[in-house]
Amino acid sequence: MMRIFQVTGYSGSGKTTLLTHWVRHLSDRGVKVSVIKHHGHGGALIRGDREKDSGRLREAGAASTVAISPGEFQWIGTEPPPLKEMIDLIARTGPDVILIEGYKREAYPKAVIVQNESDRGLVTKSTNVKAVICREKQDEDYFASGSFEALNTHPMEDTVKALTKILFGDDTDDLAAL
Repeated sequence: MMRIFQVTGYSGSGKTTLLTHWVRHLSDRGVKVSVIKHHGHGGALIRGDREKDSGRLREAGAASTVAISPGEFQWIGTEPPPLKEMIDLIARTGPDVILIEGYKREAYPKAVIVQNESDRGLVTKSTNVKAVICREKQDEDYFASGSFEALNTHPMEDTVKALTKILFGDDTDDLAAL
């Protein structure tokens, strides 16, 4: 069964740092992980293929290019599909888990990162919150008194283990078997 889980928070909150640790943790336990990252800052994405054939084809007017080698592929396009369609496409590659960074308004199960007291409102604006990850002890205490699992970002290993238990119900060495 493929699982989907989001990590949301404001810019600079540590979403990518958390996901990097979590992806490594899951991969080390045999889980095939795919990640969708929302680039909400605007502006063009940095592409490393401008001097390659796929970049030249886009510059010539192609709306999308897909470069495929025996071991990987890369898709770059100018009209990204909605998140649900992107999930459907990625699901075809057979991941055990799709982690989504961002897309605050989506209703998938999620953890919300709170940097400080001013970020607390993001939790109440969000749906399907399974955990609130806090940098400050006072925020952790605030959310622990509610209906959310409150986690601290330190130590990160404990945070990742707790998220894994939320996602799989366990944190064994062979999660792919679950």
